[in-house]
Amino acid sequence: MQDTKAKLLIRNATLADVADIVALSRRVYAAELSYSPQQVRGQINNFPEGVFVAVYDGKIVGYCVTCIVEERIARRQHTWHEISGGGFSSRHNPDGDYLYGLDVSVDPDYRRLRIGQRFYRARRELCRRLELKGIMFGGRMSGYQRRRRDYPDPEAYLE
Repeated sequence: MQDTKAKLLIRNATLADVADIVALSRRVYAAELSYSPQQVRGQINNFPEGVFVAVYDGKIVGYCVTCIVEERIARRQHTWHEISGGGFSSRHNPDGDYLYGLDVSVDPDYRRLRIGQRFYRARRELCRRLELKGIMFGGRMSGYQRRRRDYPDPEAYLE
């Protein structure tokens, strides 16, 4: 008897995944905030070990991107755009001290599968393997673009 239970796999993204990652990004973020194919290719090319996808029954349902940065850069005030190199991970520095979590995206139809938790586990394993000092996080506020007029101050939106 064949096992028909769906399988969830976390693996590194490849350039063959770009179109599916962009489509996922468009489902998760507003169109103007979704990743372009060029940004995703840049992320993978700049740090392939730090870009993960969640695959459920052969479909990409989650995406996670990280880079390595120097401690002095990660600890000073910065925007997501600055630290991510415009979304391309061009600030990635293999000689840096910290793994920096830029984004985690999960298809709304596949939430509650603990995909985010699995991504964080993959990041921890990567951090240990590379013998970095730790992990820092940043990211975009999902849904903020649609409510920006109501909450011009991002802090008020978070509350």
